[in-house]
Amino acid sequence: KTMARQNRPQAELDKKSGAKRIYVDFDLDGVKDNDMEAYESAGIMIWGAHELNRWRLGDLGSKVVRTHKAGSIKSFATRISNGACSKGAMYDYIATSVAYSEEERVMFPTLSWSHYRQAKGKAVETEEGLIIGTIKHDIAMTWLGKAADNEWTVAELKAAMEGNPNKEVGGGTPEKIKLLDLGAE
Repeated sequence: KTMARQNRPQAELDKKSGAKRIYVDFDLDGVKDNDMEAYESAGIMIWGAHELNRWRLGDLGSKVVRTHKAGSIKSFATRISNGACSKGAMYDYIATSVAYSEEERVMFPTLSWSHYRQAKGKAVETEEGLIIGTIKHDIAMTWLGKAADNEWTVAELKAAMEGNPNKEVGGGTPEKIKLLDLGAE
């Protein structure tokens, strides 16, 4: 089966920030035309890089919140993306990143970043400031385990959670807490 050739990761040190950029590009010239399996295989590789970037944006955004407070997120999101990343999307990246350790992020390799976001609850902003809908960590991990075991889509995970009226096990509408109270780092 023909798959996209993945170029070797490139590394570059950003002198201004001190961040090390490691990126992978994909050479799609080798993907066989009219072969859906090859297209899907290449797409899976590219999507994996996209998933990792969501986590990393959240990790960086949490540093912004910790050092510059939540009010700076809109400006940060706009400046880093030329206006393409909304404040709400950045809040979701941060809230999801803060909710799970590096080890937990790879515990269920068949699940996407969006599964993790759904399991912990979606970030929202109110007049009181940035808050996130959150579910107790152990319960979120249980829902992720169920999603992995049952091969649920994000929509199926959401339906299962909302269909369970017992808030003690993550059902119904999650409680909300301030992002800063979670110790965004």
